[in-house]
Order: sequence, then C-alpha cells, then structure tokens
Amino acid sequence: GRGICRMKRMHRRRAAWLAGLVALLILGGGAVTLTVRGDWRYRVLYTLTPAETAVLSPVTLQGDTETRRWQELTGAARVTVSDALMLVNREHPLPDGYAPELTALGDWQMTAEVRAAFEALRERVEAETGERLLIRSAYRDGAEQREELETGGSEIAARPGESEHEAGLALDVCIRGFGGQAFLKSAAGQCVNRSCAEEGFVIRYPMGKTSVTGFAFEPWHLRYVGKTHAAAMAAGKLTLEEYIAGMTPEQWYACGDTLILRSAADTVTLPKDFTACTVSPDGCGYRIFTVYP
Repeated sequence: GRGICRMKRMHRRRAAWLAGLVALLILGGGAVTLTVRGDWRYRVLYTLTPAETAVLSPVTLQGDTETRRWQELTGAARVTVSDALMLVNREHPLPDGYAPELTALGDWQMTAEVRAAFEALRERVEAETGERLLIRSAYRDGAEQREELETGGSEIAARPGESEHEAGLALDVCIRGFGGQAFLKSAAGQCVNRSCAEEGFVIRYPMGKTSVTGFAFEPWHLRYVGKTHAAAMAAGKLTLEEYIAGMTPEQWYACGDTLILRSAADTVTLPKDFTACTVSPDGCGYRIFTVYP
C-alpha cells in the first residue's frame, strides 16, 4: 500500500512539473510571439486597455449666452460648416445628389479638412517610424463605389450611397509592402491605429464592433471627425454610431474646454464669447455644434 501511495505522489509531482513546464513554454512562446508580431501585441494591448466610461460630461451653460437661428449662425465669421460628423452607413445613406467639396492631394481627392489632417498624420508617422504613409483609396463617386463592391464583396465594401468614401471623409492607407490586414504588422500601421485620433481621425471599423458597424476590423480605414471628437471616441472605444447615439438631443456636453450640442431645433443658445464653432449634420436629422472657448 505504501509503495502504491508513493507512486501516486510521484505521478502527481511529475504531472504538476509537466504542467508547469507546458505553461512556462506557452507563456514564453506567447511573449516571444508578442515581441515579434507587433500586430498581435497591438490587438492584445487594445483589448486589455479599458475604455473610459464618460467621455462627454453633461453641463449647463454658464455666463452670457445668445440665442440665434442656426442658419444665421452658420453665416458668422467664427463658424465653420462641416460634414465631419455625418454618419454614413446602410441605415443612413448620403442624401440624393450629395456632392462634397473636394481638393486634390496628388492623384487623390478628399475634403480640405481630410487633406490637412492626413498630411499632419503622415508627418507624425514618418517622424516616429521612418516609414512613408500612402493612400490606397480616397474619394470615390457612385460608379467607383459600385465597382469596389463588385470587386471586394459586401463584407469589405459598402453599397453605393452608403460609403464614407463618397463623402470625401474616408481614406484607406498603407505603406509600401503592407496593406489591408497586413498594415498592422508595420510600425506605421501600429502608429496610425494608436495615434490617428490626435490628428482628427478614427479607425472607423475598430476591433470588436462588427455588430455595430457591419464591418470587421479594418486597421487601414480612417474616417475624419475632428480632433475633439476623435479623442473622445478613442478614449471611450466608441464607433461613430455609438458616439452620436450617446448624445441626448438639446443637452450640452463638455469635452475638456470644448462644448458640444446635438440639436434639431431651429434656434440654438450658446455662449456669447466663443472663439470658434463648427456645425455638422449628423446624418440622423440633427446638427452637432462644437464650440471652442
């Protein structure tokens, strides 16, 4: 009986030793893999980083205010009209006859805001990684979007009228030799996904949000929304759908020193002494006012 018990203890110790060795090998292999595969490391870190729960804080306006018809407000020198926050997807297609104001960057077309933001992002990426950020696709008209759909299929391409590319607000980017999902394997791709919000872009189809956006993770697809909103969306790990839906209409919010209002009213009351304001339709029947102190 003692011999059998001794053998059982030996077997248990050996099994525990083997289990520990296997676990050590797995952990070591995982560490090596994460060291070598920057795209896997990015995915793991992104998944483990918690999202901020309140990126916008409800506030009541303080101090002197003025009430204006929103149409009058858009004619003021301090106010910029932009489509940067316009939601474009299957449920919210572009209006019939929509034609964005475009500017050229090489062979590509996009809005002036997108061009300025991309040039700043390209400089950031090149300074950090030494790699040159390239554009694979920018503005597409309806015919080009249909061709994209027929070539790539509905899993990676939107139907005509439902693509942000048709609004001149989206870019597909890459570096030489690294495009599509492989983009994230490059230092440039990781830099873009980590810091594009600082130049006003978001990864429009982020990890874990397929049920919201209808598209799987696309680390190469950038959407311009402006620096304030991009920072808030990135901090909260929010898609544009979630970000807009999280704003209660007619409620002012603070994001740092910036004030934000989503409204469908004919008139808007806002601080009297603001320095600048951007007004953007949200594609859902409301306008988003972003007011800078």
